Amino acid sequence: MKQETEERESAICAVRSIAPEDISAGCYVAVLEEREQIVPFLCSPADWELAKGPMYLQTIPRHSGEPMRVEMVCLPFVFVKRACGHHRTLDLRRYRIARLPEAYAEHVWKAKKRRMKALKQNISHD
Repeated sequence: MKQETEERESAICAVRSIAPEDISAGCYVAVLEEREQIVPFLCSPADWELAKGPMYLQTIPRHSGEPMRVEMVCLPFVFVKRACGHHRTLDLRRYRIARLPEAYAEHVWKAKKRRMKALKQNISHD
């Protein structure tokens, strides 16, 4: 019982945001937060005066925590590949990202790939 607890505790890891200049091709990252710019044109004049321009809203996106492998970096843009095979470009002025431990990211990546493969096989058999 004690050994199982120790193994579980050693498997727990934490991530923190990474500076843009520390991102490199081949590492795994995940989105932590998304920052959206809101122009308060429907606000009252008093609200607009308080805002003094655009306002920002920070959200946690639905895909937060999904491992993505960095393919290329051209700051502030990061070109990443998702486990499903899709590519996307992250604008680091809009996203706050974290570097994921390689063991964790590869484990999740492989699990997602297996799931995608099983789904494709189920679809092709129908």
